[in-house]
Amino acid sequence: MRRTTISYVLAGSLLSLFLVFLFIFGSTYEKKSLDEEKNASRHEETALKEKVATGKNSSDGRETAGRDVEPVEKTLDPYLEEVKKEAEVEKENVVGLEERRHASAVLDFSNHAETAISANWFSRADLLAFFVRVYLGEWQLPLLPEPNRSRTSSLRDLLPPSGLFDSVAAAGLKDSAESMADRLESMHKDYAALQRYVEDPSIQDEGAEGKKLTSSMLKNYERFCAARRAYFIVLEKEADAAEALFLSEFPLKRQVVAAKHLFRAFRAVAGLLEQDKVERSAVQKFLERIRSLCAYAALPPFKGKPAEERQYRNFLKKVSVYCDHLARGLDEGFYPHVRKALNDDQTDCRIAYNEFAELLNTGAVR
Repeated sequence: MRRTTISYVLAGSLLSLFLVFLFIFGSTYEKKSLDEEKNASRHEETALKEKVATGKNSSDGRETAGRDVEPVEKTLDPYLEEVKKEAEVEKENVVGLEERRHASAVLDFSNHAETAISANWFSRADLLAFFVRVYLGEWQLPLLPEPNRSRTSSLRDLLPPSGLFDSVAAAGLKDSAESMADRLESMHKDYAALQRYVEDPSIQDEGAEGKKLTSSMLKNYERFCAARRAYFIVLEKEADAAEALFLSEFPLKRQVVAAKHLFRAFRAVAGLLEQDKVERSAVQKFLERIRSLCAYAALPPFKGKPAEERQYRNFLKKVSVYCDHLARGLDEGFYPHVRKALNDDQTDCRIAYNEFAELLNTGAVR
C-alpha cells in the first residue's frame, strides 16, 4: 500500500514537472513567433519603401512588374518632395464648422466645374481644333458628333453660386466662362460652314475659303484656351485656399493633395497636345510624374473609411488606364482614337474622384 502511494506521488511530481516545462517552452516559442512576425512586418515595410523609391524588389533585386508602383519617384524627387511637404498634416489650426462647410462648398464647386470643362460641351473646342488640323494635313474633314449639352446649361455649370466667392473672383470666373462659350460658338459656326464648303463640289477656289475658315477657327481656339487658363487661375486660387483650410488635421490629406497634382498634370498634358507638333519628351515626363504620384497616393496607410478607400482606389485605377493610353500615344502617335480615349479617361477620372470627394465632404462637415 505504501509502495503504491509513493508511485502515485512520484507520478504526480513528474506530471507537474512536465506541465511546467510545457508552459516555459510555450511562452518562449510564442515570444519567438511574435518577434519573428514583428521582424517580418518591419522587413515588408522596408521592402515597400524601397520598392516605391527605386522600383525594385529588395528581396531579389528584380524590377517590379505592376504599374501601381513605378521606378520614377527617384528621378522626380524635387517635385515629389514639394508634394509631400504640402501633404503634411497641420495640427495647430482649429477650423470652425461654418468655415469647414464653406470650404467644402468651394471644393465641391471646383470639382464639378473642372468636370464641366473637360467632359461636357466645352470639351468640344479641343476636338474641333484637332479636326481642323486633320483637315489641313489630309484634306479630309471628320464628322463632328452632336453636342450632349447646350451652351446655357454648360455655362451654368461654370458660374459659382451667389456668395460663394468675393465679387472680384466671381466676376473673373463669369467673364472667362462667357469668353470660352463665345469662342466655342464661333468655332461651331465656322466648322459648319467648312462642312458645307467641303461637301459642295461646285466651289472651285483652290481651297481659299477652307483656309480662311480654318484660320478663323484656330484663332478662336487660341482665345478659347487663353480664357480657359484665366478661368483656372482664378478657380485654383480659390480652391487652394479652401483646400488648405479644409484639409488641416485631415487624415486623408496626402490622397487629396496627390489627386490635385494629378489633375494639374492632366491639364498640362492637354496643353501639350494642343500644339501642332507634340513635344514627346515633355509628355513622357508628365507620364512618369503621373505614375509616380499614383504610387505615392497608393501607399498605406489609408486613414479613412472602407467605402472611401474603395472609391479612391477606383479613382487610381482610372488614372492607370489614362496612363496606358498616354503611353500608347507616345508609342503609336496621338491619332484621333487615342485623343478621344484620353478625353474619356480624364472624364472617368474626374467622375470617380468627385464621388470620392462627395464621401469626404459629407463626413467632414457634420
